[in-house]
Amino acid sequence: MKIRLSLLLTILIISTAIVSSCGQKFPVPAGNNEGILVIPQRTTNNTKSNKFAYNYYIKYHPETPVKIRIVPSISKDFYIFENFPAGTYQITSLESFGISNNSIMAGRRGSRSEYVYKSYFEIKPNQITVLNRRLAISKIKLDGTYSRQNWSFSYLDESEKQEITDKLKQLENVNLWTFYE
Repeated sequence: MKIRLSLLLTILIISTAIVSSCGQKFPVPAGNNEGILVIPQRTTNNTKSNKFAYNYYIKYHPETPVKIRIVPSISKDFYIFENFPAGTYQITSLESFGISNNSIMAGRRGSRSEYVYKSYFEIKPNQITVLNRRLAISKIKLDGTYSRQNWSFSYLDESEKQEITDKLKQLENVNLWTFYE
């Protein structure tokens, strides 16, 4: 009986460690002049392939070493960009760029399209900024073996922003940060 209980406790501890390491979490604040940017996203896919044809860059000014690159993921509600220097930024454009792999190719290899957006966000030291826009990506099956990837970059309403904030509050280390409103 003691061996079974010991084995059960060991399995429980190991599985808890594995599950908690799989999720997103916030870093411990370094005490410097940096914050966190969270970009909400929603990805849908009604095809059999989990491969996407495009990735995205969000360009902003003034530039910092932090690159905002979005790789479509059905399993994420948001992307967390750490170590963002405090300041006010302007999103200038969203760039989609074709990627190719063994089974898909987006238009011409390495094709890029840039779309102009004007939106501002502010990063405060030791605070989390949730962008007021969501990148929505959908992969739609067309006739035969073809599919199309669409996207939009639209404003969040208050209930959508609250939903994202509630999910962020469930992540590890969130209590070490404050939310910028």
